[in-house]
Amino acid sequence: MSEMPTPREIAWQFLLENSTGSLPFNPRTALDNHDIRLISYEKLAKCEPELFAFFEPAGKSCSFTGRDGDKYIAVDSALSPETARMLVTKELGHFLCNHIGKTRGYLNPNENYYKAYTDEALEFARRILCPSIVLCRLKTFYADQIAELCGIPRDFAAAVEKHMSVLLKRNKFLQNAMEIQVYELFKNFIDSRTEEETDK
Repeated sequence: MSEMPTPREIAWQFLLENSTGSLPFNPRTALDNHDIRLISYEKLAKCEPELFAFFEPAGKSCSFTGRDGDKYIAVDSALSPETARMLVTKELGHFLCNHIGKTRGYLNPNENYYKAYTDEALEFARRILCPSIVLCRLKTFYADQIAELCGIPRDFAAAVEKHMSVLLKRNKFLQNAMEIQVYELFKNFIDSRTEEETDK
């Protein structure tokens, strides 16, 4: 029996199939490719429970399979574009990591699995929004730089900065065939950004 792919492998495969090879990542095309409908949290509140059996009004985003059988991501429309990008990608991670399929259509914050699944979805989002090999090659190591390059909120960028410090100490980039493919996908973007910095 083959092992399930890790969030890292799922994210790399996703980038190879859905990314344009540039940053910031735009999740819209990926949602279309995976037949996932994006709706506002406000619309979800109005149509629940016809659409969805579980709704947490204090939340900012959620992902679920509706009563109609379609896949949905709902996000608070009042969020900044940076926060919305991060949350949509995190919710996308729940679908790609098959969390929704394992939990009868939605994630219940009161269940034991919730933290582990959330951590995996956040890892997926980090790898999609801030590919470490791209940050490394562009020497983008600090939260403010990461937030600007990747179009993500500052607090999420701070977590990415911490992760990058670990990876830089380890210094084992490009030792996986899939990561090499991701690097090749982003190479033109990396080269163009490097030229821009050189010309300044």
